[in-house]
Amino acid sequence: MPHTVEMITVAGATIRLFRGGSGQKLVFLHGAGGHTGWMAFLEELSTRFEVFAPEHPGFGQSDDPPWLDDIADLAYFHLDLMAGLGLEQAHLIGTSLGGWVAAEMAVRSTERPTALPGSTG
Repeated sequence: MPHTVEMITVAGATIRLFRGGSGQKLVFLHGAGGHTGWMAFLEELSTRFEVFAPEHPGFGQSDDPPWLDDIADLAYFHLDLMAGLGLEQAHLIGTSLGGWVAAEMAVRSTERPTALPGSTG
């Protein structure tokens, strides 16, 4: 499936966003090693889901905003990103740091995450 790469601004920070596919919404959050682009598993997921794969603020081509101090800031940023993209609900997955951020997002908002790996929701 074709995908797009765009730069979007949320909470004053411009970040890189990869997106592609169609179907239920899925947000993939990368690990501490950074975002390596539209990987084969994102391509596979995009055959069943509309995939949103943002690059965290402070990584790669994304801005490093002065307000980004801890994991809570990153969780709130991604909740704001989901709201800005009109994602009322989405499946959340992440690797390493991204999994931690996804869990922190679920703690802070019970409405937006549809399911986390290992959950029954």
